[in-house]
Amino acid sequence: MTQQKAYNEKKERRARRVHARIVGTAQRPRISIFRSNAHVFVQLIDDGDGKTLASVSDYGAKKAGAKASAARVTGGALAQKLATELAAQAKKSAIVSAVLDRGALRYHGFVKTFTEAIRKEGIRI
Repeated sequence: MTQQKAYNEKKERRARRVHARIVGTAQRPRISIFRSNAHVFVQLIDDGDGKTLASVSDYGAKKAGAKASAARVTGGALAQKLATELAAQAKKSAIVSAVLDRGALRYHGFVKTFTEAIRKEGIRI
């Protein structure tokens, strides 16, 4: 088995293990974090109705900031920015608590910083 194949299998097992325990409701939606090689997408999802209640990403910001690369926000600053935006949208929808679905991502780096920042914004996880 190649090294990449083994890594992908570990990642899939981790994602299945996390997804099996988490269900989002209208009162306590699921915060789903997806990180691609280039962008980060975060959603508040109500699994009962199968609806996305709120979403934020860095996709538009990076595209608009492509001209001025010095203004590009990454890492921990990006996590805090996205947490602030998502918390504002959640408060408009009267959401005060949520469950974290980190998927196949480990709880460190971006995920940990995002979670701590959203807790500071008043959303219980």
